[in-house]
Amino acid sequence: MTAATPLPDLPADRDVTPMADGTVTPGSHDRLGATVTGDGADFAVFARRATGVELLLFDGVDDVAPARIVVLDPLRDRTGSYWHVHVAGIGHGQLYGYRVHGPWAPHDGLRFDATKVLLDPYGRAVATPAAYRRVGRYGDGYIPMATPLTEYPRILDVIRRSAEQRGRGDWRFDIGWMPGFAHLTGGSLEGMSQVNFQAPEALVERMRAAREIGINVFHIRFRGRSLADYLEQYDAFAEQVAPYVD
Repeated sequence: MTAATPLPDLPADRDVTPMADGTVTPGSHDRLGATVTGDGADFAVFARRATGVELLLFDGVDDVAPARIVVLDPLRDRTGSYWHVHVAGIGHGQLYGYRVHGPWAPHDGLRFDATKVLLDPYGRAVATPAAYRRVGRYGDGYIPMATPLTEYPRILDVIRRSAEQRGRGDWRFDIGWMPGFAHLTGGSLEGMSQVNFQAPEALVERMRAAREIGINVFHIRFRGRSLADYLEQYDAFAEQVAPYVD
């Protein structure tokens, strides 16, 4: 399965259910999730208020778009509140997700958004792309803060290719990075865990290196023993770090 992430609009010829060649049939809703059969796999999901469901099949975990989209027919591929389809020729290890259409009515508890790829709630494993993004607080290029800095060039390349496919190559992405815990004002660090640097110069050096890669949003976490200690560090950051990063 693939993690939830916005998808580009794909050509119409990729957004079809090829019933004629027999590779896609209604399947069964007896078992929810993905069930491998003799010649392929059954997919079934509960979505009572949905008006449409698309099954997205990916070739690779880092792919920015699915290789194939199977659009479920609401008359043929739905039984009650269950949407189901059988796809021949696939088996164990197939990466997939869903796009689900329906009403946007937060006051009724309905927040359907067909621009998102959804995980199968009945799935048995999750494959997370290196450039997984959660659009929101950290911007359109959000990357998990624990990602090693050495992984960023490859991740940024995936994000840019995704943007170009969606016609958004001129957008300026917010790429966040959390260097680690900091203690900038000297003093004893005994008993403090996860402190990555102490001198302001060391933080400046790391942030400059990150800026050269393309990172433009930093999340600094300070370690301290008191409110006065924290305030002193904030002042040190404003005077000895921030002016020297740009």
